[in-house]
Amino acid sequence: TEIEALELLNASSKDASRGGMQWTKEPYSGFSTVKPWSSVNQEENYTVEAEEADEGSILHYYRRLLLLKKRDLFTKGSFSLLETGDETFCYVRNWDSEEAVVLTNMTNEPVQLTCLEETLFNGKILLSAGDHELTKKQVTLAPYSCVVIQTKMKK
Repeated sequence: TEIEALELLNASSKDASRGGMQWTKEPYSGFSTVKPWSSVNQEENYTVEAEEADEGSILHYYRRLLLLKKRDLFTKGSFSLLETGDETFCYVRNWDSEEAVVLTNMTNEPVQLTCLEETLFNGKILLSAGDHELTKKQVTLAPYSCVVIQTKMKK
């Protein structure tokens, strides 16, 4: 029915992600001193104030990610998709004499990747989200996790 369709659309609306930024736990999330025309989320644990205090927060992760994305390796470098299963999204970026490998688990189950380049295990971890484990020839990624490993450094 039309009512059910509208309820379904409302339940999957993007408006929740487009609300005012939650700055604090104050009324209207510190976004405003009056009720804004669009809704403001009221989640106690997800405010800028709380995220600033937690080095492992999503806010700090995105700051590190944005800094990483500004590097020539990721803005100008070549992109090569690695052949893996549907549960992962993995690729290599190359620029000048630098190289980085990005490994991402897109599922709610741990994933193991094997037969990867030896240089991967001697590389420098530039960024990670979620748990991962590097062993001699295998990477285990926790559900919905990722790791960015620089395998070749600029000389």
